[in-house]
Amino acid sequence: MKLTNRFLRLTLIASAVATVSVPLLNEVRKTRGANPAPAAAPAEQPKGAPIATVPNVPADKVVVTVGDVKVTAGEFNVFISNLAPNLQASVAANPAARRKLGEEFIDLQLMADEAKRLKLDNTIRVRTAYEQILANALFLNLNEQTDANKKFFNDNKDYFAQLQARHILIAVAGSAVPSAKLTDDQARAKAESIKQQLNKGADFAAMARKESDDTSSAPTGGSLGLVKRGEMVPAFEKAAFSLKDNEISQPIKTQFGYHIIQVLGHPIPDYKDVADRVPRRRLELLIEQMKHTVKPQMDEAFFGPAEADAKPADAPKPAVTK
Repeated sequence: MKLTNRFLRLTLIASAVATVSVPLLNEVRKTRGANPAPAAAPAEQPKGAPIATVPNVPADKVVVTVGDVKVTAGEFNVFISNLAPNLQASVAANPAARRKLGEEFIDLQLMADEAKRLKLDNTIRVRTAYEQILANALFLNLNEQTDANKKFFNDNKDYFAQLQARHILIAVAGSAVPSAKLTDDQARAKAESIKQQLNKGADFAAMARKESDDTSSAPTGGSLGLVKRGEMVPAFEKAAFSLKDNEISQPIKTQFGYHIIQVLGHPIPDYKDVADRVPRRRLELLIEQMKHTVKPQMDEAFFGPAEADAKPADAPKPAVTK
């Protein structure tokens, strides 16, 4: 979906003017709000697609004029396509509803003009909201690049592979495992002993049932089922994805204690099963690249130390999930 600066500005207004009651545009705030995080899977009506029952006029025909601002039928149809599906249907089929939406659209433009006259567009609140809208537009742009997303998936299938994994946790006292009694040295020594027994042929599932402090997975032999990137604490994830099929790791330290991990397989899902993750990953890599170029800085006295230098906070459960 191609958004003009003018249209982005109007969408921003719909998101930012939270104190004004605008019935239909309240739905715009819900569906096109200022959250840059990816939206849910699209409804059957693709966002930005033409609305079949809206009057068939040329896309470049100006249908709304407010002072110097002119909005074309194409721009307004994009605006409609981002409403909730039930409102799309109402606006498309009901001329009175479409007229009401146009009037509210004009009201927003007039409000925007007044806000500019008062220089409210220079406030941090509005600037931040506008930047969030732009961030959301960037993700939507990536999300709509179907061919590029499929190519990225095919070129990076290993990243999207899942793991059939199991583990044995030896927890450390003071961690997020309340029942843990062992000191760090004791836990590490016990984990190393278990690893030696596994090396000599001990059954992994039996050892997990007997020794693991992860009470959610121990009864099933330490099984974690199918896991994917982003579901595990970083140290565990890094170690698990480095293992080959049936390989058993050395004890891996996390905020819970020491884990011994075995990966049983690396099944690669179909594109349709990870289609929502592909643009997210492309966005992550784009941000990393831009950070490398721009080298942003943060004042540690104000924001605190970087995560790698900070003392870990209490971690959530179960043991390997974020």
